[in-house]
Amino acid sequence: MKFLMMAIATTFTVSTFASDKIVSVDGDELSYTGALTFKTDKAKTGGNPEENRFRVNLNYAQSLGEDYPGLMIKGVVSLDRRSSTEPKRTNSRVGVAAGALYNLDPTDVANSMFVGGLLGLERETVDNGTDDASGFNVTGSAEFGKRWSMGEYSIAGISYAPTLQAVYRRYGGDIRDEFYTSATEFRFNFLKFDILF
Repeated sequence: MKFLMMAIATTFTVSTFASDKIVSVDGDELSYTGALTFKTDKAKTGGNPEENRFRVNLNYAQSLGEDYPGLMIKGVVSLDRRSSTEPKRTNSRVGVAAGALYNLDPTDVANSMFVGGLLGLERETVDNGTDDASGFNVTGSAEFGKRWSMGEYSIAGISYAPTLQAVYRRYGGDIRDEFYTSATEFRFNFLKFDILF
Protein backbone atom coordinates (compact mmCIF):
# COMPACT_ATOMS: atom_id res chain seq x y z
CA MET A 1 0.00 0.00 0.00
CA LYS A 2 2.76 2.44 0.93
CA PHE A 3 4.69 1.67 -2.28
CA LEU A 4 1.54 2.12 -4.38
CA MET A 5 0.76 5.55 -2.89
CA MET A 6 4.37 6.69 -3.34
CA ALA A 7 4.25 5.58 -6.99
CA ILE A 8 1.00 7.49 -7.53
CA ALA A 9 2.43 10.63 -5.91
CA THR A 10 5.60 10.40 -8.03
CA THR A 11 3.62 9.87 -11.24
CA PHE A 12 1.36 12.80 -10.38
CA THR A 13 4.34 15.09 -9.83
CA VAL A 14 6.23 14.00 -12.96
CA SER A 15 3.16 14.42 -15.16
CA THR A 16 2.87 18.12 -14.27
CA PHE A 17 6.09 19.28 -15.96
CA ALA A 18 4.57 21.86 -18.31
CA SER A 19 3.80 25.57 -18.24
CA ASP A 20 1.03 27.27 -16.27
CA LYS A 21 0.67 24.56 -13.61
CA ILE A 22 0.98 24.65 -9.83
CA VAL A 23 1.48 21.74 -7.46
CA SER A 24 1.12 22.61 -3.78
CA VAL A 25 2.92 20.90 -0.96
CA ASP A 26 1.70 21.70 2.53
CA GLY A 27 2.47 20.76 6.10
CA ASP A 28 -0.84 19.82 7.67
CA GLU A 29 -1.41 19.97 11.42
CA LEU A 30 1.76 21.99 12.03
CA SER A 31 4.02 19.15 10.88
CA TYR A 32 5.88 19.68 7.61
CA THR A 33 5.81 16.38 5.81
CA GLY A 34 5.62 17.26 2.16
CA ALA A 35 1.95 16.20 2.37
CA LEU A 36 2.78 12.49 2.53
CA THR A 37 2.89 10.78 5.93
CA PHE A 38 3.56 7.22 7.07
CA LYS A 39 3.53 6.83 10.82
CA THR A 40 3.54 3.86 13.20
CA ASP A 41 3.59 4.15 16.97
CA LYS A 42 4.61 0.84 18.51
CA ALA A 43 3.16 0.38 21.97
CA LYS A 44 4.97 -0.77 25.07
CA THR A 45 3.18 -3.30 27.22
CA GLY A 46 0.76 -1.79 29.68
CA GLY A 47 -2.37 -1.14 27.66
CA ASN A 48 -1.15 1.56 25.30
CA PRO A 49 -2.55 0.97 21.81
CA GLU A 50 -0.35 0.60 18.76
CA GLU A 51 -1.31 3.22 16.17
CA ASN A 52 -0.67 3.56 12.45
CA ARG A 53 -1.37 6.60 10.29
CA PHE A 54 -1.18 7.22 6.57
CA ARG A 55 -1.93 10.58 4.98
CA VAL A 56 -1.56 12.04 1.50
CA ASN A 57 -2.76 15.42 0.28
CA LEU A 58 -2.18 16.45 -3.35
CA ASN A 59 -3.15 19.89 -4.68
CA TYR A 60 -3.01 20.69 -8.40
CA ALA A 61 -3.99 23.81 -10.36
CA GLN A 62 -4.04 24.35 -14.14
CA SER A 63 -4.26 27.67 -15.99
CA LEU A 64 -7.24 28.19 -18.30
CA GLY A 65 -5.07 29.97 -20.89
CA GLU A 66 -4.68 33.47 -22.26
CA ASP A 67 -8.44 34.07 -22.56
CA TYR A 68 -8.79 33.94 -18.75
CA PRO A 69 -5.62 35.51 -17.28
CA GLY A 70 -5.06 34.63 -13.66
CA LEU A 71 -7.85 32.04 -13.48
CA MET A 72 -6.98 28.41 -12.79
CA ILE A 73 -8.97 25.26 -12.13
CA LYS A 74 -7.90 23.40 -9.01
CA GLY A 75 -8.26 19.84 -7.77
CA VAL A 76 -7.40 18.17 -4.47
CA VAL A 77 -7.15 14.47 -3.62
CA SER A 78 -6.73 13.48 0.02
CA LEU A 79 -6.54 10.32 2.10
CA ASP A 80 -6.24 10.11 5.89
CA ARG A 81 -6.33 6.69 7.58
CA ARG A 82 -5.71 5.96 11.26
CA SER A 83 -5.81 2.54 12.85
CA SER A 84 -5.09 1.36 16.38
CA THR A 85 -5.18 -1.74 18.53
CA GLU A 86 -6.72 -2.30 21.99
CA PRO A 87 -9.47 -1.50 21.14
CA LYS A 88 -9.08 -2.27 17.47
CA ARG A 89 -10.48 0.56 15.38
CA THR A 90 -9.93 2.28 12.04
CA ASN A 91 -10.91 5.82 11.10
CA SER A 92 -10.52 6.86 7.49
CA ARG A 93 -11.40 9.73 5.21
CA VAL A 94 -10.95 9.72 1.41
CA GLY A 95 -11.92 12.83 -0.50
CA VAL A 96 -11.81 14.73 -3.76
CA ALA A 97 -12.53 18.41 -4.32
CA ALA A 98 -12.58 20.73 -7.32
CA GLY A 99 -12.85 24.46 -7.74
CA ALA A 100 -11.11 27.58 -8.95
CA LEU A 101 -8.06 29.64 -8.02
CA TYR A 102 -7.66 33.27 -9.07
CA ASN A 103 -4.25 34.96 -9.11
CA LEU A 104 -4.64 38.71 -8.61
CA ASP A 105 -1.44 39.39 -10.60
CA PRO A 106 -1.42 37.02 -13.60
CA THR A 107 1.80 38.57 -14.95
CA ASP A 108 3.75 37.47 -11.84
CA VAL A 109 2.05 34.36 -10.42
CA ALA A 110 5.14 33.50 -8.34
CA ASN A 111 4.59 36.64 -6.21
CA SER A 112 0.83 37.08 -6.58
CA MET A 113 -1.93 37.27 -4.01
CA PHE A 114 -4.65 34.68 -4.71
CA VAL A 115 -8.14 33.59 -3.69
CA GLY A 116 -9.82 30.25 -4.25
CA GLY A 117 -12.78 28.06 -3.48
CA LEU A 118 -13.42 24.31 -3.54
CA LEU A 119 -16.40 21.96 -3.30
CA GLY A 120 -15.73 18.36 -2.38
CA LEU A 121 -17.05 14.94 -1.47
CA GLU A 122 -15.55 12.61 1.15
CA ARG A 123 -16.15 9.03 2.20
CA GLU A 124 -15.54 8.75 5.94
CA THR A 125 -15.63 5.94 8.48
CA VAL A 126 -15.67 6.73 12.22
CA ASP A 127 -15.01 3.97 14.76
CA ASN A 128 -15.14 4.75 18.49
CA GLY A 129 -14.10 1.26 19.59
CA THR A 130 -17.59 -0.03 20.30
CA ASP A 131 -19.53 1.18 17.25
CA ASP A 132 -18.71 2.45 13.78
CA ALA A 133 -20.49 4.62 11.26
CA SER A 134 -19.79 5.71 7.71
CA GLY A 135 -21.17 8.14 5.20
CA PHE A 136 -20.48 10.68 2.48
CA ASN A 137 -19.59 14.20 3.60
CA VAL A 138 -19.97 17.34 1.52
CA THR A 139 -17.25 19.95 1.98
CA GLY A 140 -16.74 23.54 0.96
CA SER A 141 -13.69 25.73 1.49
CA ALA A 142 -12.44 29.21 0.71
CA GLU A 143 -8.84 30.39 0.91
CA PHE A 144 -6.83 33.57 0.59
CA GLY A 145 -3.07 33.74 0.36
CA LYS A 146 0.08 35.39 -0.94
CA ARG A 147 3.07 33.89 -2.75
CA TRP A 148 6.69 34.97 -2.36
CA SER A 149 9.08 33.59 -4.95
CA MET A 150 12.01 31.59 -3.62
CA GLY A 151 13.68 31.30 -7.02
CA GLU A 152 13.67 28.98 -9.98
CA TYR A 153 15.29 25.58 -9.98
CA SER A 154 15.66 23.68 -13.26
CA ILE A 155 12.24 23.85 -14.95
CA ALA A 156 10.22 24.80 -11.85
CA GLY A 157 9.85 27.81 -9.64
CA ILE A 158 9.16 27.56 -5.91
CA SER A 159 7.09 30.05 -3.94
CA TYR A 160 6.32 30.26 -0.25
CA ALA A 161 2.51 30.50 -0.22
CA PRO A 162 0.86 30.71 3.22
CA THR A 163 -2.94 30.81 3.23
CA LEU A 164 -5.90 31.53 5.46
CA GLN A 165 -8.57 28.89 4.88
CA ALA A 166 -12.11 28.30 6.08
CA VAL A 167 -13.61 24.81 5.68
CA TYR A 168 -17.20 23.66 6.21
CA ARG A 169 -18.08 19.95 6.38
CA ARG A 170 -21.61 18.53 6.38
CA TYR A 171 -21.55 14.94 7.59
CA GLY A 172 -23.81 12.35 6.00
CA GLY A 173 -25.04 8.79 6.42
CA ASP A 174 -24.67 7.01 9.76
CA ILE A 175 -22.11 9.57 10.95
CA ARG A 176 -24.78 12.28 10.83
CA ASP A 177 -27.26 10.02 12.63
CA GLU A 178 -24.90 8.86 15.40
CA PHE A 179 -21.96 11.22 15.87
CA TYR A 180 -21.73 14.63 14.14
CA THR A 181 -23.91 16.88 11.99
CA SER A 182 -21.44 19.49 10.72
CA ALA A 183 -18.03 21.00 11.37
CA THR A 184 -16.20 24.24 10.65
CA GLU A 185 -12.44 24.72 10.56
CA PHE A 186 -10.28 27.82 10.28
CA ARG A 187 -6.69 27.17 9.29
CA PHE A 188 -3.53 29.19 8.89
CA ASN A 189 -1.45 27.06 6.52
CA PHE A 190 1.91 28.67 7.22
CA LEU A 191 4.00 25.74 5.92
CA LYS A 192 2.76 25.74 2.34
CA PHE A 193 4.88 25.85 -0.81
CA ASP A 194 3.73 26.10 -4.42
CA ILE A 195 5.77 24.52 -7.20
CA LEU A 196 5.12 26.43 -10.44
CA PHE A 197 5.73 24.93 -13.89
